[in-house]
Order: sequence, then C-alpha cells, then structure tokens
Amino acid sequence: MQRLRSVASSYRPAACCLNADAASFWRKPDDRSSDAASTDARRSAVPPGDRGGLNVRCAPARSGAIACKQSIVAGSVATRYRFRGVGRRGTVGHERSFENGSFRAEFPAVEATESAWNLRLGDSTLIHNAAFNLPVECPVPMLDRRHFLATSISTLFSCGVLADARSPSLAPATGPYALPGTFVHPLPDPVSGRRYEAWIDVPTSIDIATTAPRPAVFVTDAPYAFPLVRSIRNRVGQAGRNLADFVLVGLAPAADESSADMRNRAYTPTNPRARPAQPGESYQGRSYGEGADYLRYLADIAVPAVSAHYNLDPARRVILGHSYGALLATQVLFERSALFSHYILGSPSLWFDQRVMFAREESYAKTHNDLKARVFQYVGEFEAIGPRPRFNEMNDLVRDARWMDRKLRGRHYPSLRIETHVLTGEDHLTVAPRGATSALLWALPGHGPYGGG
Repeated sequence: MQRLRSVASSYRPAACCLNADAASFWRKPDDRSSDAASTDARRSAVPPGDRGGLNVRCAPARSGAIACKQSIVAGSVATRYRFRGVGRRGTVGHERSFENGSFRAEFPAVEATESAWNLRLGDSTLIHNAAFNLPVECPVPMLDRRHFLATSISTLFSCGVLADARSPSLAPATGPYALPGTFVHPLPDPVSGRRYEAWIDVPTSIDIATTAPRPAVFVTDAPYAFPLVRSIRNRVGQAGRNLADFVLVGLAPAADESSADMRNRAYTPTNPRARPAQPGESYQGRSYGEGADYLRYLADIAVPAVSAHYNLDPARRVILGHSYGALLATQVLFERSALFSHYILGSPSLWFDQRVMFAREESYAKTHNDLKARVFQYVGEFEAIGPRPRFNEMNDLVRDARWMDRKLRGRHYPSLRIETHVLTGEDHLTVAPRGATSALLWALPGHGPYGGG
C-alpha cells in the first residue's frame, strides 16, 4: 500500500474536492436556462501532454437536481466506462455503460453533497471520488490502468470521501463455516498417543441404514484434499451418474499438529537427516521418517474402524495422495497393498531421500510375483527440471513417475493395472484438481451415461 501511495503522489491530478471557496466559475454561452444550470465549476486534472481523459461535468438542472454529463476526451486509451453516483444516503441515479459517447444522469441535489464516481475499465473496477458542494467538472486521466488506479487512490486519500460515504454494514460473524453432511471422528493412535481425526462426508444419496457396501476414497492432507475431492464428487459426479457416490474419508492430523508437520513426519519412509547431506538437498521439516508407524496406524486402526462403521466396500476402497501424500500411498502399495483397491498417486515425491522408494520396489519384487492393485499416476508437465518459474529446479517428478511405471510394468505382475499421465500446462501447485478429477473418473465411474453439462 505504501508503494501505491508513492505512485499516486507522483501522478496526482488537480484537486477534485471543490467547494464555493475553491471553485472558479465560468458561464457556458450555449446554455442559458432560467435557473442556475448555466453555472459550472471547472477544474482541469489532465497533466500536460496527456492523450485524453474522461470528463464528468455536473451542474444544477431545472428540476433542482444535480445533472452530471460524462464524455470521453479524444485520445483516451479506454473507451468503455460505467457511471454511478453515490451520495450520503447510498447509490442514486442510474448506472449505465457507454462507449465512445456521453450520457446524462440526474441525482437529487440533497444526495449529491458528496458523491463518488465508479468507473469500470475493462474487467477492473476503479474508483474515483469527488466531494463537491457546487457543480464540478473533473477530468480523469486515462494513460493506463496502473496510473488510473494510482490517481484514484490518491484522490481517496486526499479527499477523505471514504470516511464519510456510507457503506452497507456487516453483521457479526456467527462462527466457522461447517461443510454440510460432514462428520469428525476422533481416531487416536493408541500406540503413539497422537490424537488423529477422521473427517467423513457421506453423500445425500447414500442411506446409512442400508446394508449395501459403499465405495470410499481416503485422502491424505485432509485440510486441502477433503474439500477439494468433496467438491469434485458433488459437481462432476452428478449424483452418481458420472462418478460413483462415494464416502469421503479425510485422514486429518491432530488438532495440535499442523498439516505440514504431519506430512513431513508421518508420510515419509526414512529420515534423510540421519545421513550426511548431499549437495542440493534441503529438508527443513521438524521431523521425518515415521511413515512405518503411520502405515501401521492406517492398517490396524483407521481403515478398519472407518470401514466397519460406514460399511465400506474393500473392492472399491481408494487412497488418493499428492506429493508426500502419494509417497505415503506408494509405501502402502509395497507394504500393505490389500489395504486399498485403487491407488491414486498425484505428483509422487519419489525423489525423496535419494529415491528410496525405488529400492523398496526392488525389495518387493525379490519376494513377490504379483501385485494386486490398480494404480493411477498423474504429474504436471512442468514438474520436470527446467527454467523457472514453473519448472522444478531440483527434482524431476515426470522422469520419476515414468520410471516407476516402466519398472512395475516390467515385472509383469498378473493383477497389476497401472497408467501414468503427464498433464500439459500444469505444475506441482496446479495439477491436483485436474489430476484428481481424471483419476476419480477412472477409479469409480458412475452408473452412466456420462453427461458433461
């Protein structure tokens, strides 16, 4: 804001706060009405050399109101505006758009003691305020959007109109918003004592009293993924037509632990700080390497308890993780693959600790001749190493995901189904909504026929 003040001060128009003492008067020769309509206060605000601007001219009308006429000065960069008068008692007059021309609007004089012009330039709403007791013409320079906003803000600061203009009042808040149809179950780990939670969302189409097994999606990083996946199911799913109406389970941290701390600690298979650091490595979390403990908690406590309470179908029990969450899901795949039927691995952090998960895959292959699972990997095209800002600087997630795909396909496990998708135009921060949508349509298709709108 201080920077914006500085820009404004270097590009400030002549004052638009006019009163009887500050105005200079002139009489228009072509407008000689019986009342004071020919009186017009004028103050120029266009700097020398300006290419044009917007004129707003106000004068007393025969009806006793204040009449305001706006027109575009030749050479203005912008040619479309929206005009509105705002007085002490709220918005008055008319709101209209005009292009390459002018229009007149009348505002009751009692309302026009202090007014503000609301000008819409393209898709950006910019405000220029002018307080007046007498008619005033106040041209606004239109060199570009940045300077227009600067002049607008400078006028707000200099005229003090915001302090006087009345705005709608906001009632006191009633508390945090709760997602309808959701439940929070305390689900602590009896071994570690950590007070984890399970967040549950049951779609309205599911009757909890029925005995039919239900599909389910377990998501890691619940504070982010739970509302996201819930919205995808409700919007894309179309009440079971495009996506099966699944029970959503958020694997949430304890109330006294942040999501970042839980992710670093519970989703990682090893502690990379237990060995000498390699060039370029940076592990800044509080702790790492408790993935085995959390996997035990999932297998022995969380998944069985939630599955029994909500009658979840083991054949349609999905885990969805992104980044470190997908790293955790990969650990589950090689340690307890029967825990879930489908594995959605979004931008998996297979680079972690010198790609330790590829060593885990090798160990699994030495002692197993099958892997019963369906795996869907997605990654954004910019998650490779390349020029900033969108490409990664250190870790090539695209290469790693393709490498894991090739290794698993090369094992020729009879029960394994795997596919990997590199999504164009996406990076590590943007890929999750699109990737999760595609993966859920793959894992739990609806009853059909699919409808896109």
